[in-house]
Amino acid sequence: MKNFFIAFLISFFWVLFAKEQYLYEGKNFIIFGINMYSLFAWTFGLFLSIYVFEKIIKIKKNQFLYYFIFYLFALLFVETVFYHIFNVKNSVGANFSGLAICDCLHAPTWMKAVYFFMGPLYFYFLNFSKTRLFKKCKLGFSKERV
Repeated sequence: MKNFFIAFLISFFWVLFAKEQYLYEGKNFIIFGINMYSLFAWTFGLFLSIYVFEKIIKIKKNQFLYYFIFYLFALLFVETVFYHIFNVKNSVGANFSGLAICDCLHAPTWMKAVYFFMGPLYFYFLNFSKTRLFKKCKLGFSKERV
């Protein structure tokens, strides 16, 4: 539950900050200026990335490095599939070129950089929460429930 909560917080602040950059072709579900599709996609994407990495891949040494590599491949794979197969296209990003290797991530350069570092940021916050945040602040999460 803690991993999902942290993924939601990171996603919420990101989508709130970049809300002018998210407008998809077709219907958009927007609440208080926040595109719910983007919030949902980021939250579940981050959460699933760490879940797959921890439960299926199970690398114990150099976790940050291997997670970063896994996250980059997963991000590019998901972005490519949703862009080319499911035709999910951001209208705002239509004016920007995609990455040469996959013709995906049609966004400004600063936004592409954030996409690449969102996973490592999430990984950092999860490790920080394991060692300090939730233990000291007692935010209602216990080892039995996470």
